[in-house]
Amino acid sequence: MIEGNDTKTAVLGLINYQQHPSIVVESHEKNMPNKLLEEKEMDVAEHHIQHVWPLEFHDLNGDGRDELWVRYNEAWADGFSQSLAIYKIKENGLELVKKFEGEAEGIARRLPDGRIEVGTGFTDKEATGHMGYDKHRLEIMEYKDGKFVKVSERDVPHILWSKGWEKYYFNSAK
Repeated sequence: MIEGNDTKTAVLGLINYQQHPSIVVESHEKNMPNKLLEEKEMDVAEHHIQHVWPLEFHDLNGDGRDELWVRYNEAWADGFSQSLAIYKIKENGLELVKKFEGEAEGIARRLPDGRIEVGTGFTDKEATGHMGYDKHRLEIMEYKDGKFVKVSERDVPHILWSKGWEKYYFNSAK
């Protein structure tokens, strides 16, 4: 059970390796389920979900209503990408606001200050597959005037090759 601002909402991620993963939202009143909302299929193309972080509720636009933030890894044949999907909770179900994706063993996460960090692996070397990438491009996005705006960008040594990799994967915003 995860609590929103004014109602309690249970969110259950259903994962079946033969089908696309889905999110099912059920609203509650007085600690009792009262309405099962429409199931929302997650946008993972042909990939499978490898890991899902704890689901979070945060107010994206300051309207007093929390959005659902879902952070997960999509498994590729020889690696992964990380996604952060933000859903608006509507009367009948969920509406995708935005999906951020950190490709090539990247990251996509909400920072403690509410901004979003997206990192994608890359290299300057020629003819190198993504498993040989030695850098990450980190972009910080901020929600302003109804849209996401890039406020900074920097290149760093590959996160997974560093001693500090855990802070990108295990620290979650509260």
